[in-house]
Amino acid sequence: MAEHLAAKCYNNLLLTLLFIISSLMTLALSEDEYDGLYTLNVEHSFSSGEEAVFSKRGVITLHSLKSGTAEFFTDFELSDTQRQQLKELAANDGVYRLRVGRVSTDENSVNYLYSFVKACALVESRLSDVITVHVDHSGSLIGISVTTTAPWCSGRLPAVGDLQDFNTTVEVQQSVTGPIPETQAYIQRLEMEKQQAKGQQVDNRSFFAKYWMYLVPLVIFIMIVQNADQGAQGGGGGRG
Repeated sequence: MAEHLAAKCYNNLLLTLLFIISSLMTLALSEDEYDGLYTLNVEHSFSSGEEAVFSKRGVITLHSLKSGTAEFFTDFELSDTQRQQLKELAANDGVYRLRVGRVSTDENSVNYLYSFVKACALVESRLSDVITVHVDHSGSLIGISVTTTAPWCSGRLPAVGDLQDFNTTVEVQQSVTGPIPETQAYIQRLEMEKQQAKGQQVDNRSFFAKYWMYLVPLVIFIMIVQNADQGAQGGGGGRG
Protein backbone atom coordinates (compact mmCIF):
# COMPACT_ATOMS: atom_id res chain seq x y z
CA MET A 1 0.00 0.00 0.00
CA ALA A 2 2.78 2.40 0.95
CA GLU A 3 4.73 1.50 -2.20
CA HIS A 4 1.65 2.14 -4.36
CA LEU A 5 1.10 5.53 -2.74
CA ALA A 6 4.76 6.46 -3.21
CA ALA A 7 4.63 5.45 -6.87
CA LYS A 8 1.47 7.53 -7.39
CA CYS A 9 3.06 10.58 -5.78
CA TYR A 10 6.15 10.13 -7.93
CA ASN A 11 4.07 9.97 -11.12
CA ASN A 12 2.11 13.09 -10.13
CA LEU A 13 5.33 14.94 -9.37
CA LEU A 14 6.80 13.88 -12.71
CA LEU A 15 3.70 15.03 -14.63
CA THR A 16 3.74 18.37 -12.81
CA LEU A 17 7.41 18.85 -13.67
CA LEU A 18 6.82 18.01 -17.33
CA PHE A 19 3.90 20.45 -17.44
CA ILE A 20 6.04 23.25 -16.00
CA ILE A 21 8.85 22.57 -18.51
CA SER A 22 6.37 22.47 -21.40
CA SER A 23 4.77 25.75 -20.31
CA LEU A 24 8.15 27.46 -20.04
CA MET A 25 9.18 26.24 -23.51
CA THR A 26 5.88 27.41 -25.01
CA LEU A 27 6.31 30.81 -23.41
CA ALA A 28 9.87 31.12 -24.66
CA LEU A 29 8.87 30.14 -28.20
CA SER A 30 5.95 32.52 -28.11
CA GLU A 31 8.13 35.42 -27.06
CA ASP A 32 10.64 34.59 -29.74
CA GLU A 33 8.02 34.10 -32.43
CA TYR A 34 6.20 37.35 -31.84
CA ASP A 35 9.08 39.62 -31.04
CA GLY A 36 8.26 42.21 -33.72
CA LEU A 37 4.62 41.97 -34.74
CA TYR A 38 3.46 44.73 -37.09
CA THR A 39 1.60 45.12 -40.34
CA LEU A 40 2.33 46.83 -43.66
CA ASN A 41 -0.28 48.04 -46.14
CA VAL A 42 0.49 46.98 -49.70
CA GLU A 43 -0.79 48.90 -52.72
CA HIS A 44 -0.37 48.25 -56.45
CA SER A 45 -0.85 50.08 -59.72
CA PHE A 46 -1.77 49.03 -63.26
CA SER A 47 -1.09 52.50 -64.70
CA SER A 48 1.46 52.92 -67.46
CA GLY A 49 2.07 56.66 -67.15
CA GLU A 50 4.14 58.68 -64.71
CA GLU A 51 1.09 59.56 -62.60
CA ALA A 52 0.40 56.09 -61.27
CA VAL A 53 -2.89 55.42 -59.53
CA PHE A 54 -2.54 52.98 -56.62
CA SER A 55 -5.19 50.83 -55.01
CA LYS A 56 -5.05 48.55 -52.01
CA ARG A 57 -3.84 45.02 -52.61
CA GLY A 58 -3.51 43.58 -49.11
CA VAL A 59 -1.62 43.53 -45.82
CA ILE A 60 1.72 42.00 -44.86
CA THR A 61 1.92 40.84 -41.25
CA LEU A 62 5.42 40.37 -39.83
CA HIS A 63 5.23 37.90 -36.96
CA SER A 64 8.91 37.65 -36.08
CA LEU A 65 12.08 39.33 -37.22
CA LYS A 66 14.29 36.65 -35.65
CA SER A 67 12.75 33.81 -37.63
CA GLY A 68 11.73 35.94 -40.62
CA THR A 69 8.10 34.86 -40.35
CA ALA A 70 5.60 36.91 -42.35
CA GLU A 71 2.30 36.39 -44.14
CA PHE A 72 0.25 38.14 -46.79
CA PHE A 73 -3.48 38.64 -46.33
CA THR A 74 -6.00 40.17 -48.71
CA ASP A 75 -9.76 40.56 -49.01
CA PHE A 76 -9.53 42.18 -52.43
CA GLU A 77 -10.15 40.37 -55.68
CA LEU A 78 -9.03 41.60 -59.06
CA SER A 79 -11.87 43.09 -61.02
CA ASP A 80 -12.37 42.37 -64.69
CA THR A 81 -11.14 45.89 -65.45
CA GLN A 82 -7.93 45.34 -63.46
CA ARG A 83 -7.28 42.01 -65.18
CA GLN A 84 -7.70 43.64 -68.57
CA GLN A 85 -5.42 46.54 -67.54
CA LEU A 86 -2.76 44.10 -66.39
CA LYS A 87 -3.02 42.13 -69.63
CA GLU A 88 -2.64 45.33 -71.69
CA LEU A 89 0.26 46.44 -69.52
CA ALA A 90 2.02 43.13 -70.19
CA ALA A 91 1.34 43.34 -73.93
CA ASN A 92 2.90 46.83 -74.04
CA ASP A 93 6.00 45.74 -72.07
CA GLY A 94 4.99 47.87 -69.09
CA VAL A 95 5.79 47.44 -65.41
CA TYR A 96 3.57 46.44 -62.51
CA ARG A 97 4.23 48.72 -59.53
CA LEU A 98 4.07 47.99 -55.85
CA ARG A 99 4.43 50.23 -52.82
CA VAL A 100 4.40 49.91 -49.04
CA GLY A 101 3.69 52.80 -46.69
CA ARG A 102 6.15 53.70 -43.95
CA VAL A 103 5.25 56.18 -41.21
CA SER A 104 7.71 59.08 -41.01
CA THR A 105 9.56 60.02 -37.84
CA ASP A 106 7.11 62.79 -36.98
CA GLU A 107 4.21 60.32 -37.51
CA ASN A 108 2.29 62.98 -39.42
CA SER A 109 2.96 61.67 -42.90
CA VAL A 110 3.57 58.40 -44.73
CA ASN A 111 6.62 57.73 -46.87
CA TYR A 112 6.29 55.05 -49.52
CA LEU A 113 8.83 52.46 -50.57
CA TYR A 114 8.43 51.27 -54.16
CA SER A 115 9.28 48.26 -56.23
CA PHE A 116 8.25 47.00 -59.65
CA VAL A 117 8.40 43.99 -61.91
CA LYS A 118 7.70 43.51 -65.60
CA ALA A 119 3.98 43.01 -66.07
CA CYS A 120 4.51 40.25 -68.62
CA ALA A 121 6.49 38.21 -66.07
CA LEU A 122 3.72 38.61 -63.51
CA VAL A 123 1.06 37.61 -66.02
CA GLU A 124 3.01 34.60 -67.30
CA SER A 125 3.55 33.46 -63.70
CA ARG A 126 -0.25 33.67 -63.28
CA LEU A 127 0.04 36.20 -60.45
CA SER A 128 2.52 34.17 -58.40
CA ASP A 129 5.04 36.54 -56.85
CA VAL A 130 7.46 36.91 -53.94
CA ILE A 131 7.54 40.12 -51.89
CA THR A 132 10.72 40.61 -49.86
CA VAL A 133 10.60 43.00 -46.92
CA HIS A 134 13.98 44.51 -46.05
CA VAL A 135 14.50 45.76 -42.48
CA ASP A 136 17.52 47.07 -40.61
CA HIS A 137 19.04 45.61 -37.42
CA SER A 138 16.41 47.39 -35.28
CA GLY A 139 13.48 46.11 -37.34
CA SER A 140 12.70 49.36 -39.17
CA LEU A 141 11.52 49.05 -42.75
CA ILE A 142 14.17 50.14 -45.27
CA GLY A 143 12.95 48.64 -48.55
CA ILE A 144 10.83 46.16 -50.48
CA SER A 145 11.35 44.12 -53.63
CA VAL A 146 9.06 41.98 -55.73
CA THR A 147 9.93 39.08 -58.02
CA THR A 148 7.89 36.55 -59.97
CA THR A 149 8.10 32.81 -60.45
CA ALA A 150 8.61 33.40 -64.18
CA PRO A 151 12.24 34.57 -64.54
CA TRP A 152 11.65 36.22 -67.93
CA CYS A 153 8.93 36.93 -70.46
CA SER A 154 8.42 34.37 -73.19
CA GLY A 155 5.70 36.30 -75.00
CA ARG A 156 3.03 33.65 -74.39
CA LEU A 157 0.46 35.50 -72.29
CA PRO A 158 -2.34 33.47 -70.70
CA ALA A 159 -5.98 34.42 -71.13
CA VAL A 160 -7.50 37.06 -68.91
CA GLY A 161 -9.70 34.43 -67.30
CA ASP A 162 -6.59 32.62 -66.01
CA LEU A 163 -5.63 35.65 -63.92
CA GLN A 164 -7.67 35.03 -60.79
CA ASP A 165 -6.03 35.73 -57.43
CA PHE A 166 -2.50 36.55 -56.32
CA ASN A 167 -0.42 33.72 -54.94
CA THR A 168 1.99 35.72 -52.80
CA THR A 169 4.92 34.59 -50.67
CA VAL A 170 6.52 37.00 -48.22
CA GLU A 171 10.15 36.87 -47.16
CA VAL A 172 11.95 39.00 -44.57
CA GLN A 173 15.59 40.01 -44.86
CA GLN A 174 17.22 41.76 -41.93
CA SER A 175 20.47 43.60 -42.52
CA VAL A 176 23.46 42.83 -40.33
CA THR A 177 25.69 45.57 -38.97
CA GLY A 178 29.23 45.11 -40.21
CA PRO A 179 32.36 45.56 -38.10
CA ILE A 180 33.27 49.18 -37.34
CA PRO A 181 36.74 50.07 -38.63
CA GLU A 182 39.30 51.10 -36.00
CA THR A 183 40.19 54.43 -37.60
CA GLN A 184 42.57 55.62 -34.90
CA ALA A 185 44.53 52.37 -34.87
CA TYR A 186 44.69 52.41 -38.66
CA ILE A 187 46.07 55.97 -38.73
CA GLN A 188 48.69 55.09 -36.10
CA ARG A 189 49.78 52.09 -38.13
CA LEU A 190 50.16 54.26 -41.23
CA GLU A 191 52.31 56.72 -39.29
CA MET A 192 54.53 53.90 -38.02
CA GLU A 193 54.91 52.54 -41.54
CA LYS A 194 55.89 56.00 -42.79
CA GLN A 195 58.53 56.33 -40.06
CA GLN A 196 59.90 52.90 -40.85
CA ALA A 197 59.98 53.73 -44.56
CA LYS A 198 61.93 56.91 -43.83
CA GLY A 199 64.44 54.97 -41.73
CA GLN A 200 64.93 52.39 -44.45
CA GLN A 201 65.57 54.90 -47.26
CA VAL A 202 69.01 54.49 -48.91
CA ASP A 203 71.21 57.62 -48.97
CA ASN A 204 72.79 57.82 -52.44
CA ARG A 205 74.81 60.99 -51.79
CA SER A 206 78.62 61.02 -52.20
CA PHE A 207 80.95 60.63 -49.24
CA PHE A 208 81.85 64.33 -49.21
CA ALA A 209 78.22 65.40 -49.56
CA LYS A 210 77.27 63.33 -46.51
CA TYR A 211 80.24 64.25 -44.24
CA TRP A 212 81.41 67.68 -45.41
CA MET A 213 80.52 69.29 -42.06
CA TYR A 214 83.09 67.01 -40.44
CA LEU A 215 85.71 67.16 -43.18
CA VAL A 216 85.92 70.96 -43.55
CA PRO A 217 86.92 71.66 -39.89
CA LEU A 218 89.45 68.81 -40.10
CA VAL A 219 91.03 70.26 -43.25
CA ILE A 220 91.16 73.72 -41.66
CA PHE A 221 92.80 72.25 -38.55
CA ILE A 222 95.42 70.44 -40.65
CA MET A 223 96.18 73.62 -42.58
CA ILE A 224 96.63 75.58 -39.34
CA VAL A 225 99.00 72.94 -37.96
CA GLN A 226 101.05 72.88 -41.15
CA ASN A 227 101.37 76.68 -41.17
CA ALA A 228 102.46 76.63 -37.52
CA ASP A 229 105.18 74.03 -38.32
CA GLN A 230 106.44 76.04 -41.26
CA GLY A 231 106.63 79.20 -39.11
CA ALA A 232 108.58 77.37 -36.43
CA GLN A 233 111.05 75.96 -38.96
CA GLY A 234 111.64 79.43 -40.50
CA GLY A 235 112.35 81.03 -37.13
CA GLY A 236 114.90 78.40 -36.16
CA GLY A 237 116.94 78.93 -39.35
CA GLY A 238 117.27 82.71 -38.68
CA ARG A 239 118.80 82.25 -35.24
CA GLY A 240 121.60 80.09 -36.59
